[in-house]
Amino acid sequence: MVGLAALCWAIWKSQNSVCFDKKVIGSPTVVMCTIKFIYLILGGSRSNQGDGTTFPST
Repeated sequence: MVGLAALCWAIWKSQNSVCFDKKVIGSPTVVMCTIKFIYLILGGSRSNQGDGTTFPST
């Protein structure tokens, strides 16, 4: 669920940058890095294992 929220938020922020700030997004890598950053912020404080990892194990 956190990954979906990060994806939606990154797309929303990218759209706002293009529409309101007149920025040009050169590559999809910018959006992917934003998704990773948001995912780390939203889900980084939770750990399934308790061993300090930031990503939940699958």
